[in-house]
Amino acid sequence: MRSNPLDVIAAIGLAIGGAFGLAGTFVASAELRETLWTIDGVALVVATALLTMKYSGWAMTASLPDS
Repeated sequence: MRSNPLDVIAAIGLAIGGAFGLAGTFVASAELRETLWTIDGVALVVATALLTMKYSGWAMTASLPDS
């Protein structure tokens, strides 16, 4: 079975969000923490939006046909 590119992007976004959010918790610099948490937030929002589109049926035009 071939994986859907949108599913891969969503999984990567969730992984990036988790890793950068956790990393932001442990840094001492406020500027670096802000940067890491910004990347974390964007990645989680993109992943959540893709998964919402998939499970609500809106991603039908953006996904590849199953073969």
